[in-house]
Amino acid sequence: IKELNLILKKIMIRRLKKDVLKQLPPKRRRKEEVVCDYKLLKLITSSFSLNRNGKPITLNGMSMSDLYKSTAFCKLNGVIAYINDLIESNVKFLVFAHHQFMLDEIEKAVKNKDVGHIRIDGNVCSNKRFEMVKRFQNEDECKVAILSIGAAGTGITLTKASLVVFAELTWTPAVMIQCEDRAHRIGQASECVDVIYVYGKRTLDDYIFKKLE
Repeated sequence: IKELNLILKKIMIRRLKKDVLKQLPPKRRRKEEVVCDYKLLKLITSSFSLNRNGKPITLNGMSMSDLYKSTAFCKLNGVIAYINDLIESNVKFLVFAHHQFMLDEIEKAVKNKDVGHIRIDGNVCSNKRFEMVKRFQNEDECKVAILSIGAAGTGITLTKASLVVFAELTWTPAVMIQCEDRAHRIGQASECVDVIYVYGKRTLDDYIFKKLE
């Protein structure tokens, strides 16, 4: 491994996107706070706290995974209300989420509005994924791309949208940036790419957002 590292240093050149793609538009990020379910919010606030180092610790026997899932359920109705507002404004956008139930509910809301859309998650094969991306890029009536953070954060180009919405946050900034860059890449014609983090106050989002900042 050490020998390989020495060899590669002599023949590899690293180019950062910020240095070589100066024609790309800037990103503009903001939080969109949504109303949370009161009962679930009460459960969440009683189930974790921050230790001296500012890290979350779980209480009442709840695991961190359960807490993360509860946060998604807690702000689910707020997310759907926000998605409905975006659909009414007739914009083309990407929406990312982690949990399958969140992706399912977003897709249900989009279908109820009778809006053209695609959905890419871990169950979509590469050939079908290519066709979906092509449809989103080429068809004006296809307004919404519903995307899994884990399965659709890399390897696809969706520059026909200049709005990226995160229905859920995830722990790693690099993962979020990769998702944002499905729209923020060569081919983006908008003057700015807007990134919206849908945020549930007093949930685990409080901690995750600080980590992302």
